[in-house]
Amino acid sequence: MWLMSPSKPPCPFKDALGGSGTTGWDWVIKSFELARAKFPNAKLFINEYGTENDGNARAQMITIINLLKDRGLIDGIGIQAHEFNVDYMTGAQMKTCLDAYAATGLDLYITELDIQGIGVSYSPDVHNISEANQLTKYQAIFPAIWEHATVKGVTLWGYITGQTWRANSGIVNADGTERAAMTWLKGYMSSSSSSSSSSSSSSSSSSSSSSSSSSSSSSSSSSSSSSSSSSSSSGAPAPSSGGGGGAAGSVYLSLIAAASLLRLFKPRA
Repeated sequence: MWLMSPSKPPCPFKDALGGSGTTGWDWVIKSFELARAKFPNAKLFINEYGTENDGNARAQMITIINLLKDRGLIDGIGIQAHEFNVDYMTGAQMKTCLDAYAATGLDLYITELDIQGIGVSYSPDVHNISEANQLTKYQAIFPAIWEHATVKGVTLWGYITGQTWRANSGIVNADGTERAAMTWLKGYMSSSSSSSSSSSSSSSSSSSSSSSSSSSSSSSSSSSSSSSSSSSSSGAPAPSSGGGGGAAGSVYLSLIAAASLLRLFKPRA
């Protein structure tokens, strides 16, 4: 369950939920209290836009998050990451944003990513939008997101040209052919998955070797009354039908056709 954008334009129902109150954000707290009471088994997230490249807005959001966390009312954070923010950011700036939210100790999800590839300064010029610029911006922003340990998943807010809420933010053409950003993204995800699987396999081998060594040492020592045992993780569970591979580091893909969304999830631990 997602409660969205409490720090942006005033909500018409704010006063009905207690207004600012003593914390300054009583109405947000009340919203989460009601959601927790009505849906006790649901995971509750807060989902905001415009904090990616605005340190003041981000600090305000973190204040709200910590108020909710102190009361056990929040399970994760949604960062929308729309083109009107991320198109004007570098990978380093995105990491700064993610680091700040990660300090709360909650899992992060990029919930509405779209990139046009306009430029680097906040002065939109549609003439600068191009497939090549979109690719360049994906290459700068997406690795900073995906390689951040606290980010557990990414949703692209539309990926088919002509079916996105922002023109030129799709990464697949209407005829099904790939734009450069999609071709790169597939290669990046494949490389990332292979690298993670290789690392997991190496770790398992090392653990097995250590276990074997421990067992050998234990049997050669007659004074030992018991032998120690060790085990290694088998990696992430196999995905449900329609998902990616089952090895650690694989990616779970979910295509939401009705909304034209593309979701990328990291393997469950």
